[in-house]
This record gives sequence, C-alpha cells and structure tokens, in this order.
Amino acid sequence: MKTHLLRLAVMVVGLAVVCLLPGLEATAQKKGGGSGAANPYLILIDEMRTTQALLEECPWDYKGFRGKAAHQITQGLRALKGTPVNAKKVNESKDQSDARMNQVGRNLLIIADQLSTAPNDPNCVTSLKHVLQAIEDVSQALKSR
Repeated sequence: MKTHLLRLAVMVVGLAVVCLLPGLEATAQKKGGGSGAANPYLILIDEMRTTQALLEECPWDYKGFRGKAAHQITQGLRALKGTPVNAKKVNESKDQSDARMNQVGRNLLIIADQLSTAPNDPNCVTSLKHVLQAIEDVSQALKSR
C-alpha cells in the first residue's frame, strides 16, 4: 500500500515538473542576464560550458593541446557572451582521460554543427572559428598519446 502511494506521489511530482518546466524556461529567458534581452545562445553556451568542464577536469596534459583546446572554448564562449568555467582536475587513468577527450571531441562536433546552422551572426562566426580550432587541438591531443 505504501509503495503504491509512493509511486503515485512520484508520478504526480514528475507530471508537475514536466508541466511547469516550459514556464520556468520562459521566465529564465525573459530575465536574460539583466540586459533586458535574452541571449539567444543560452543552450549553446550551456553545452560549451559542459564541454569545457569535461576538458578542464582532465588530468593529462597531452603535450599542451588540452590547454589550447580549453583556451579556444573559452574564446568561443566569450564570443557568445558566455562565461567560462573553472573546473578542478580529477584523478583518473590515461584510458579514462582518453575517453573523456573523445567525448569532448564529439561534443565539440555537435556544437560546431549547431553554430554553423545559426543565423549569420558575427558572434556565431567567431565562436565557430574557435570551436573548430578546439576540435583540431583535441584531435592533436589524442594523436599525441
């Protein structure tokens, strides 16, 4: 009996979240960081910040290419008026770090695709140049193992 009530409560809360989430997103976009206008690239900025955090947490240097890629992502974020992240390195094996770098590369390819289909905005063009260079740096990092 208690299990059924618990499941019902979880379902009600889940439905409430699903129903209220679009309204919360609209409210967050209206706030837009205090400038009066919402940044149209908030989702891209969030994806770039997540990717940058993955890269920053990587404990291996990869002959400097990891740092170069992180710098390019920072420059791409700034072009879109986003703020970079400062993530602490994690303790992981070289194989785990390589897997992390592969994930960063996949994320950057998706971000580059999204930036390339964005409207002809000079900020997107600048950000795309930095993301493409970051992809090259990640590729070089993985070759340098």
